[in-house]
Amino acid sequence: MQKETSKIGGMFETQRGLFLASLVLLAAVAGGLHIFLEDHEKHARLVPPPVKDPLFSFFPRADVSSLIFICTYGSLVTLLLTHYNNLHFLTQFAVSVTAVQLTRMITIDLLPLRPPPDLVDLEDPVLNTFVYADGGVTTDLFYSGHTAVVLVMYFLTREVKYLCFAFPLMALLIVQRIHYTIDICAAIPFAYGIVRYLAPLVPQLPY
Repeated sequence: MQKETSKIGGMFETQRGLFLASLVLLAAVAGGLHIFLEDHEKHARLVPPPVKDPLFSFFPRADVSSLIFICTYGSLVTLLLTHYNNLHFLTQFAVSVTAVQLTRMITIDLLPLRPPPDLVDLEDPVLNTFVYADGGVTTDLFYSGHTAVVLVMYFLTREVKYLCFAFPLMALLIVQRIHYTIDICAAIPFAYGIVRYLAPLVPQLPY
């Protein structure tokens, strides 16, 4: 038992071990988010009528799931290809994304919103399989996880290319009607605050 305990303790003394632990935590939170959203979906229908978003009149309604997929996972692939050998950075990213999901559970619960009446179902095989409850979740609105995750990439790297993914993504989310403007705008301070105050707490350890 003592040897096993020392192995677990030693795991957190290396960057590789800390990175693996951050992935386990991220997966656990994603699983918790799945359960939370499934339960939240049942009760969110009882909240007041949908928000009237003035920007909807300036954006056409359309199914742009494929473009949202490209922006979301294109930015992620870009991040992994350019930072695959920096485990400290990847740990910061995993911890930040975990924080995004945890804070979203809080804000979604505190500010439940009905989805826009003309929402177009998002086809995302990754999220529909691992996070959303059977692909039927439409009330995970405030704040936008898609926007926050891509902005976390920008705030961690300060590389403009991630804004080239983020800004089109924001517009596409409105076109798809899966978020209100307030959901998207709120993601900006949340992403910034998480990177500003949480990411620096991730220690840089020997590999």
